[in-house]
Amino acid sequence: MSNDQDISLSQFEDIERYLLQEMEPEEATAFAVRLSPDAVLKAKTDELRLTFLAIQEGKLQSRLNQFHQHEIKTASDKKVFTVFSNGTRWLAAASIILVAAIAAWLFLKPASGEALYAAYFKPDDGPISAIGI
Repeated sequence: MSNDQDISLSQFEDIERYLLQEMEPEEATAFAVRLSPDAVLKAKTDELRLTFLAIQEGKLQSRLNQFHQHEIKTASDKKVFTVFSNGTRWLAAASIILVAAIAAWLFLKPASGEALYAAYFKPDDGPISAIGI
């Protein structure tokens, strides 16, 4: 604050209570009415408002830094759990391929009766008889 805007302790307490909304409603209204025509008091109030805001932002930044440090620490402490390791993934993939190949072979091969029938089938010439001679 500049030298022409020095604040007395009672003024500081009044402005602080006004900004932190600790005044009774009637007292706050009276202070707001006093604030309107008095440019010096308004400037002091605005400057203290900005100071309080800067303090709050500093506190918030400090708390955010602490939170982030805590999160980084807990994240590095956690064990990463994987369902499959690299070797297990290859084994699972090979098993799936093997099961699919066996299923395809069982469903796509001809039935054993059909293969036997196809190997020994000979068309019937009809009855052997002398009727047609």
